[in-house]
Amino acid sequence: MTLQPHPASISLPTGAAGRAPDALAVRANELKAAAISGRAQPLLRGRNVGLLCDDPAQPEALLIYRAAIKLGAHVSLVRPSFDSGDREAIAHTAHMLGKLYDSIACVALPPVLVEQLRCAAGIPVFDDASIGPSTEAAPTASVDSVTNDDRLFLWQAILTGTPA
Repeated sequence: MTLQPHPASISLPTGAAGRAPDALAVRANELKAAAISGRAQPLLRGRNVGLLCDDPAQPEALLIYRAAIKLGAHVSLVRPSFDSGDREAIAHTAHMLGKLYDSIACVALPPVLVEQLRCAAGIPVFDDASIGPSTEAAPTASVDSVTNDDRLFLWQAILTGTPA
């Protein structure tokens, strides 16, 4: 049996300077406008998001946590301790995570591990590479780079399933 990633969890391509695709940017702008005008909705109320990260103090992990909480999600920190060579253990763990959470956000995990999780979890699995390098990771980034506030709304757009 060949495992396929959940359709909503495919890694999003980024353009120049780490900009997100148009549909994602449009959705992020809609969420930002709603938040500014006080019309923000708890779109993820009752949903459970697993945040896979070794260090929860990483700026990107805190940003994802904040994005999910602002949408009404319950967020659980999961500190992964995988041996990337043990595919069977990863598949079993991913399957269990898929039963516990509605989606998983990964921070600073190897791309091969994220792909293995995508193929076995049965739920959307996103990683921090989905929206390009963060401003902390690229302090000399150009003016076109995404700000932390913009990244918050990009994560909200990703977590709400845009683009699917």
